[in-house]
Amino acid sequence: MSAARHGALDGLMDAVRQYLDIQAGEEAFVHAVLAVAVSKALTEEEPLWAMLVGAPSSGKSEAIRLVDELADLRVDELTRAGLLSWGPGGRKAKRTGILTRIPQNALVTVSDFSTVVTASDREGRARMYGMLRVVYDGHVYRGIGGEPAADGDALEWSGHLTLIAAATPAIDTAASFESALGERWLTLRVPGSDAARAVQRARYVVGRKDLAPHREAAQALTRELVLDARRRIPEQLPGSIVERLVNLATFVAHARTGVQHEGTGRYRVILGVPTPEEPTRLVGQLSRFARCVIALGLQHDQALELATKIALDSVPLARMRVLQAVVEAEETGATVAVAHRALIRGNRWAAIWELDALEAIGLVTVEGTPRDEDPHAHRFYRLAEAYRKVCENVGRPLIFSLETKEEDGSDVGAVYVFAHPENQTATRKTTSGSTRRRARRDLVSDPLDRKLEPDDAYRPEDPAPEDVLTEDELIAFRRALEAGESEGRL
Repeated sequence: MSAARHGALDGLMDAVRQYLDIQAGEEAFVHAVLAVAVSKALTEEEPLWAMLVGAPSSGKSEAIRLVDELADLRVDELTRAGLLSWGPGGRKAKRTGILTRIPQNALVTVSDFSTVVTASDREGRARMYGMLRVVYDGHVYRGIGGEPAADGDALEWSGHLTLIAAATPAIDTAASFESALGERWLTLRVPGSDAARAVQRARYVVGRKDLAPHREAAQALTRELVLDARRRIPEQLPGSIVERLVNLATFVAHARTGVQHEGTGRYRVILGVPTPEEPTRLVGQLSRFARCVIALGLQHDQALELATKIALDSVPLARMRVLQAVVEAEETGATVAVAHRALIRGNRWAAIWELDALEAIGLVTVEGTPRDEDPHAHRFYRLAEAYRKVCENVGRPLIFSLETKEEDGSDVGAVYVFAHPENQTATRKTTSGSTRRRARRDLVSDPLDRKLEPDDAYRPEDPAPEDVLTEDELIAFRRALEAGESEGRL
């Protein structure tokens, strides 16, 4: 039966590809939408809320439209009053809002959630997030407007709401604020395009025909597949998958902890002491999500892979890139320059802010003179010891470098696979010593760690220095840095 369900899923994807340019390996965001729609049947458990994050015209809205025939309500945006409020109703006010127009167990889609997180009213945003928290918990009571409109008619709602929303990457700029108030969303990033892929997609749209009929056919197949999957959700997952999800939830819950800042540039400081999120809610969400993915017809390992992706994508993009750079540096330690290059797009201060946030959370440790004492001093960032085992259990192919060996036992290099869609390409790094030399060069001679001018960035085409430190010399150099006596060869 699983093979038949997998065939139904493949048939749906073939129908979707009649009007959307989705290549093999890019369909994860479609599968995620379907799995969350399936989760509506889990009325005795907490709901799933998923958010697709992608550039405009990336296909996220079309993916959400697949479940139009299953959605109890489709809205363009969310507001606090739009969820539940009083409205005119003749002589007496009446209850109005989205929550009054849906059944007790409902699936709602939101085409643009970006308007919520990018609102300029910080206090209003906090109130909106606060209301969404209680909606997620299943009960809302709003004490506004004085007396109830009629005897026993309070501004109250109880139910089970499943949400699927879309947003642009602008959501990352406000992610720490929302996280500080309690994260409820699972995030999945729609694959981005390089120049060649963008041209390919544009040409596909120009030649596309019969959009409406193809979309309707895909929606009909979606309805049939999801309704069937809701009857086949497994009650539990294998113990090996549960263990992986527990470690994954612990890692992600701490990595996405909200860190509040004040000021800009070198004067930006962290406010208060960040408190890492407990992983209990997240591991439940990931477990329900994986079960619904299996109900769609995917294998257990595929469900674990998709759950891992949606979890890691829930970490703000800049922070995840910097954290990956720190993890990959291992014992050598990453510098600000390494973190800056890991951002791909972003300025040096953005890298510093993310490193400071990771240090405040406790995910990384820092070796070197504090920045407020010496802004030009070398500092080395490493993954905190308490998180090393957790990361290894999450899965080295997704977070750590995976060492591979030939049949004779000789090392052939390391393959790096990144969780975020912008970094999906695997990169082979040889063990000829070039990687270690590059790491040492970053540590001791990168201009980004000596100067603050953004134009003085490292250039990949720069020749490697002839004079490379050995391991013993590197240790001696670190000790010299600590003693404030770094002289000689450098």
